[in-house]
Amino acid sequence: MPDANKYLTMRIAQACGIPSEHVEYHTFCGVPAIVATRYDRRVTDVGVVRIHQEDLCQAMSVTPDKKYAEDGGPSTPDVLRILRITSDPQMSIQGFTAMLFFNYLMGAPDVHAKNYSLLHMGTTDCVLAPLYDVASGLPYDLTGNRPLRLAMSIGGENRLGFVGREHIERFAVSAGIAPASCFNLMANLCTRIMAQSSQVMEEAVALGIEGAEELAERLLPRLEAHCQRTLQQL
Repeated sequence: MPDANKYLTMRIAQACGIPSEHVEYHTFCGVPAIVATRYDRRVTDVGVVRIHQEDLCQAMSVTPDKKYAEDGGPSTPDVLRILRITSDPQMSIQGFTAMLFFNYLMGAPDVHAKNYSLLHMGTTDCVLAPLYDVASGLPYDLTGNRPLRLAMSIGGENRLGFVGREHIERFAVSAGIAPASCFNLMANLCTRIMAQSSQVMEEAVALGIEGAEELAERLLPRLEAHCQRTLQQL
């Protein structure tokens, strides 16, 4: 089920318009596989050119053992600071905001600094890479009665179900974005996720992805409830 979870989460991201790696499901000689299109490669007249990718731990000279903010690694404000020195700060920060909000709504607990990267497109061009390697924690009973916590916070809050207007506004101010735009983005993502997730799940079941049906039964009700609660808190 973990592979099915990652596939479904990334497909929902694609369906919601989040900049993300493209994933497909195929079977090779009877062996199922999730195939991700490399976004760090470019096909040119002289062949395939590699685009240098640098995750945010590497970009900030942080060792992998400190990839989580709670362990002293990069936090949301740290990410915003480094995105301000990319080639197009506004585009990078807007992309990160959409990814951060999406990960919150999907209840993806393990999206730390090594799950966000920069692409060095040339000698001076540096942009935020698409979303990759994300899976929802909602189908699992991970914490007992304690709320699920995410690796990166929104306005200082990382507990699932606790992010409200004040946290989004605090994030918006730190990101240099109009709070109304962030409220609208979160609301739109809630609506899109609820509208797209069932269809994505149906497609996965039709493809015969192992564990997809069980995953859908566990994920969809919790995902819709979380999105509805978030809308009520906006």
